[in-house]
Amino acid sequence: EYFQGIYANKMRYSLKQTFATMYQGEEFGVDAFGCEDDLEDLTLEDCIKAYNDMLINDVINISIVGDVDELDVNLILNQMFNFSPRKKELKLIDDSPKPQRNPQELFESQNVSQAKMVLGYQFPAYYSTEDYYKAVVLNTLVGNGPESLLFKRIREELSLVYFIGSVYDQNKGSFVIYGGINQKDYHNVQKEVENILLDVKNMTYENKFLLIAKKAIVSGL
Repeated sequence: EYFQGIYANKMRYSLKQTFATMYQGEEFGVDAFGCEDDLEDLTLEDCIKAYNDMLINDVINISIVGDVDELDVNLILNQMFNFSPRKKELKLIDDSPKPQRNPQELFESQNVSQAKMVLGYQFPAYYSTEDYYKAVVLNTLVGNGPESLLFKRIREELSLVYFIGSVYDQNKGSFVIYGGINQKDYHNVQKEVENILLDVKNMTYENKFLLIAKKAIVSGL
């Protein structure tokens, strides 16, 4: 049902295909739930083995909420659970060296009324690095909200898309622009996106958009 749900939701499916293409050969390109074909050979014994392996090797986080005493809680947990010591460090940020890739286009045809467009980028701006907050502001400025450059220009002024937005992943440094479009408008939308990103790069957009983006981030906090 999970995999059928992805295919039925064409935007999710398009994002999944984009990441699989962008990060071919990397763990980030693999769905956390694997692929549908793997289910055919999966057995109960496989699941039990994986579960026991997680108990022995994986990092385990237990959240206790309320007015509690830390020493008492630790004592209770140690009595209830017999977790073996583990040395694995949880690594959320994938800052491994990235291969230089040439831009590529991927098209897939399906019988749908609304085409989906995804433009994927990546830059070395991760959480806890100097460029993290710049990336957060960039994402909000470009496409994360109704006051963003993409929405104002491509959706409201030109009416070239049904919807458009962007999302930034702080653990991978990926930056994705997505939208629902008419297939015939693909190249026009792509060109307008490129123009907006060029304006951001050259800082030739109206300064009010930057102020609005920063206010939106503060308000969200």
